[in-house]
Amino acid sequence: MISKKKFMIIFVLIVVISFFLRIYQLGAKPIHHDEAILEYYYVKPLLDNYALNYMGSEYHGLGYHYITYVFARIFGLSIFSIRLAAAVFGSLSVLLLYYFQDYLGRIGVLFSAAFLAVSTSHVYYSRQYTSYPFLIFFLLLSIIVASKYFREYKTTYIYWMFIILAILFNINETIFIFLFVAAAFAYLRYLFDKKSLSYLKKIKWRHFFLGLIVCVAVFIWIHTNFFIQLSNIEGLLKLGSDITTKTVSTGHNKSFPYYFTLIIPFEAGLLLISLIGLLFFKRKIFSYFLIFWSISFLFIFSMISYKTNWILPLVITPLILLAGDTMDHLTQITKWKYLVIIAGILLVLANLFFSIQQNFIYFNDLEKNKIGYVETSVEVEQLVSDIHQYVLGRNISILITAKGYWPLPVYLKDYYLDYDTEIEKLDLANHTNRDIFISEESQVPDSIESFTKKKYELRQNYYMFVLYRKIGE
Repeated sequence: MISKKKFMIIFVLIVVISFFLRIYQLGAKPIHHDEAILEYYYVKPLLDNYALNYMGSEYHGLGYHYITYVFARIFGLSIFSIRLAAAVFGSLSVLLLYYFQDYLGRIGVLFSAAFLAVSTSHVYYSRQYTSYPFLIFFLLLSIIVASKYFREYKTTYIYWMFIILAILFNINETIFIFLFVAAAFAYLRYLFDKKSLSYLKKIKWRHFFLGLIVCVAVFIWIHTNFFIQLSNIEGLLKLGSDITTKTVSTGHNKSFPYYFTLIIPFEAGLLLISLIGLLFFKRKIFSYFLIFWSISFLFIFSMISYKTNWILPLVITPLILLAGDTMDHLTQITKWKYLVIIAGILLVLANLFFSIQQNFIYFNDLEKNKIGYVETSVEVEQLVSDIHQYVLGRNISILITAKGYWPLPVYLKDYYLDYDTEIEKLDLANHTNRDIFISEESQVPDSIESFTKKKYELRQNYYMFVLYRKIGE
């Protein structure tokens, strides 16, 4: 058993490392096209004092945009500020593991915290404006509050549990998958252990249903922009069809083992310890839950054809808790305690190696960066620099005809932009008032004597052609 003083010193060090990995050079990577869309449609309107419109499941809930807005308001609108909220909440998720000591033990908490702090995918997507760092933070918080309730049965915890649930519904729709897994586990536990029904008998059902009403009220409060944008409720009516379309007919469909190809090698140590945990685990309810949660998430998310790299942190979160639980148990049942700890530390360090590699060395290399997903090329920054050089203080007009033009509106917001993404072939004679055209290759006319044409890689193997009108012509 590690002393409380040593535990606190190591735990604080891990939390500091988690903050450093998530915040250091936070604005170095070019803004992702999804980040640019979220900044344009959510953060900027809030900064301009407009209410938010719910745009469907493709953009998830509205809750995390309000948090991001606070950071942008304090630090000014920039790539750094819109990512800072995700970085902070990703780091705070590590801090929340402190409250899992009763379940994971001190050794377990330290290893879970270490894996979460240095996880390649957790760090990568905590350095990007996306919903998952917020989802994971509030998911862990909900587990803490729920476990506190089932230990103490204080009515206050019921209401906090439902308030947190309302926030989760306003962040990302994948919370339904976790609730399904939790409900399935509770049902299976009841089938194998009828005594578990005693937990239900202790619930104060009047407060439970009042809490459910509070949950709905808080959800609507957030979802309708604090009762300002009531039309946002209409978007919920087509949420099911949105999700079905998204998972069936998009370019993000991948094969069953896709997430495993990312876990190995980037999270291989975590997976190894978790597999050992399937054989050696504490005979306690929380350990059974972690095993069930881990296997269910790996299977369910692998079965869903819609797969993107930024979902991976959610998939491996239960594995991180299971790994800590396993390490704590192994140090208790073997006489080679220190060898187990050394082996665990080496696996954490291996994970740290890949984390540094992907987050700080290869993050702008579209070939070597494997944990990123459809990242923006650094050539976009060259494109913006060339346009600035071309402008030299003049007022210019830019016509964008390419369909996949994000994140250009964020980078070029200082200029007059117009869009005609339905155009198939540029007729320059009809656009004599334009200075710059940003197009796909198929749209560029054969004869462009009055223009300088340059080619830029927007994303991997996707190119923009920019036509600069020759000054004076």
